Amino acid sequence: MKKTGSHFPWPSSLFSKAGLILLAVLAWGALPSTVHAINVSAVYSSACQRDIGIIIEVDNAKIRLLTLDGAIKRIDRFNIIYMAYYPVGDNPVARVLFSEDAGLTVIKTVYKGQVVDLVKGWMIDAAEDRISFLTLKGNETVLDNKDIWDIDRVPMTGEIHFPGAAQQTYRFVHPYPFMTCNNISGPSASEPLIYPQHLLEDPILIKKELDRLKEGYERLKGFQADKVFYAKPQVYGNDARLGVWGNIGSRYGASRQRNNNFIPEIISEYSSGPFGFQHILVTGNALLPTGVHEEPQMQFYYGLKADYIHFAIMVDFNRYVIGQSKYRWHAEDLLENDHRDNDTFNVAGGFDYGSFAIDLSLWNRIQYSVRVGEQFHENSINLNKGGLIFENRAFKAELYYGFGDDKKKDLLPIPDGANEGERAYIEWINAQRAKQPEFFTDYLLYRLNLTFFSLSPFNPRYSLIYRAIDFSRRPNPDGIGAFKYRGSSLTNALYIEYPLDDEIRLSGYLSLELLDHRYGLEALDDSASHLFPKGGLNIALIF
Repeated sequence: MKKTGSHFPWPSSLFSKAGLILLAVLAWGALPSTVHAINVSAVYSSACQRDIGIIIEVDNAKIRLLTLDGAIKRIDRFNIIYMAYYPVGDNPVARVLFSEDAGLTVIKTVYKGQVVDLVKGWMIDAAEDRISFLTLKGNETVLDNKDIWDIDRVPMTGEIHFPGAAQQTYRFVHPYPFMTCNNISGPSASEPLIYPQHLLEDPILIKKELDRLKEGYERLKGFQADKVFYAKPQVYGNDARLGVWGNIGSRYGASRQRNNNFIPEIISEYSSGPFGFQHILVTGNALLPTGVHEEPQMQFYYGLKADYIHFAIMVDFNRYVIGQSKYRWHAEDLLENDHRDNDTFNVAGGFDYGSFAIDLSLWNRIQYSVRVGEQFHENSINLNKGGLIFENRAFKAELYYGFGDDKKKDLLPIPDGANEGERAYIEWINAQRAKQPEFFTDYLLYRLNLTFFSLSPFNPRYSLIYRAIDFSRRPNPDGIGAFKYRGSSLTNALYIEYPLDDEIRLSGYLSLELLDHRYGLEALDDSASHLFPKGGLNIALIF
């Protein structure tokens, strides 16, 4: 009789083993991603002299080791001849004995609008953008640098017991070069054998590994030392944006020769980490948050934040693309009685401490123009500008004040020893200046920015901009061309942004400008007021 059995071509026992392996793999994959292995380090300082535990600090001369019995031991780096690593799933250290110089690191983050403790313990490993901590519960936690809002160092107040420590002891087997050495404990059936998974036997490799850990600890200490210069840890992020603006009613960011519609806006931000070097690069048509007007304008802008200083430079490269003669304001750009102005070049910098900062701009060039009927004048002014800034987690306030003046340039003196060519050139310039009528211009700027971070994700910003210009021009040698103008502009602007998803962001602004001016040919006989509504919409891709 033929014997019946399994239809599978392999034995049923093999199938059972394969099924068990598959179930084990699936069960392992279902474990939470927060489960990490703690690296227990064995440090050899002589043939059979071994200290074993968790490294909690490294500097140029020593390492600090939390030993298995809870003591914190300092070991000279130059005495280390060999290192071995034992990854274990559970923390084998049950307690930490009190030590006066073994401080705890406290990392705080913002959660649901509140600053809360994220982790408290000792750093045990670090990468460029992540930090691994041994917490007071005895567990390992990995956090991202971008989650850090505040960092502090607090002393130990007594002995610490880890509730999450392993309930059983382990027997850490010596690596092969030290197999003849006695183990830290005798064989026991209840003590699992743990074999080293990573060995460092070359002095150069040992140094590189300890230097890597040292950089992580120094980076953490740097965060704590530099935080006093930052109102928030991340001024800029690590992303790039490609956007485009559509505007209506622009008076300053555009003219008949300059456009601010549907020109790409490229913004690239970089941050080396919280409380570290950060910068932003803007090219194209974008907003000028500290400029003399609220509208998007063509620009190249670079700003940086490093420790206690910040710096920025802005230039409108339209001056070089379309030429200076076209870039200037022209009479047809203005109303019959009007004035216009815009930023062309700006270098600014300042100092930061805590929530406060000061900003100074002693090289800030603006171009302006004034028109009364058929009379027109345009020129540029160097605007002396300063600002006070306050910022915290929920709010930012910026107040800027600027002033400048302009007048007819004096005749150039002819230096002694000038040759005929130099003399002729200076005389030609002086002849041109002599033809110009005398004029006097005073310019004044106030700008207030209020940003509300607590209303995320919209992050609304309100700007109040007040500009005033006082201009008078005397008749030219032919007795014509004189006029006077005094105007002020008050602008209220509201900016809002909204992320549609992680890759698309909408932003825009609405503004209302009230223009009051008085004007006349010989005196300020006439006056008028105008109301200008304006707005813009931006859509950007986030990379």
